[in-house]
Amino acid sequence: MHYYTTAAATFALLSSGLASPLAIRAVDGAQKQITVIENKIGCLANKFVQSDAAAAKEDYAAGATEFDSLAKVVLATDFTCPVSTAKGYISERNTALEALQWSQDDLDDLSQFAKNSTVGSKGMNDAFCGAYSNFKLVRYFSEELVGDIPSAIAFDGQPVFNETRFISTFRALNVALESLTVALAAEPATAQSGAVGEESKTALQIVATAVTNFKTAGLAPDGVCPQVRIAPPDTPALTIERVALMSEDAKLARDDKIAGSEEAAGDFCRVQNGVLAVNAFVVADVGEDF
Repeated sequence: MHYYTTAAATFALLSSGLASPLAIRAVDGAQKQITVIENKIGCLANKFVQSDAAAAKEDYAAGATEFDSLAKVVLATDFTCPVSTAKGYISERNTALEALQWSQDDLDDLSQFAKNSTVGSKGMNDAFCGAYSNFKLVRYFSEELVGDIPSAIAFDGQPVFNETRFISTFRALNVALESLTVALAAEPATAQSGAVGEESKTALQIVATAVTNFKTAGLAPDGVCPQVRIAPPDTPALTIERVALMSEDAKLARDDKIAGSEEAAGDFCRVQNGVLAVNAFVVADVGEDF
């Protein structure tokens, strides 16, 4: 039996330090790099549910490279992350997706610490090492197993609902929504519609793909969803709130679909309309691109 343990606790007592200029210095480069890594994680999650072995391997390697680059910015010069004590490897898609979410949680902590000049090197070290260690948990799955596991969205013959596959796409969508939230949070508070950075645009594309995968695995009805006429968000903060609503709608879609409720069709439409609303701010367009 293959098994694993998270490495989050292995370094908890192995780094130390009081408040230092490190945290201040990290603000200059950390936020941008964290956003880039978040998008790499979002791409990787989509490749997991699509069983795209070649792309997953590339995305994992790209993410690891970005983590190595980030280490030079946020870690104390005399500190290296302790060697992971994780044993075995992850062999299930949903567990691999969960590990990516753990990595995102630690990256969120790191992002907050990088903005706070009172945080010492211990907090920065712990958050970074936790994020990277959890990311490394999916290495074997990314490089060896993705192509061997049936796609979460491909079906043989007549589509049949598969709850395990559906949950995979739900987890991947959560990963993508978190990546988008992080990208939007890094935008200037006064950013105008259509005037956001490339990372936000990339994150939206990742979400759009994740939503398509989610709807396909959930056997959402074909056809155009009715668009609710509401004012699109016009600031990064309001757009983040809209992303949060998408997350809630996705949870409803998951629960209603699994319960066999007819409400699921409307839930999927609200998720889709959420993409359109966010698109209205990110690229100043509410067309049919998504």
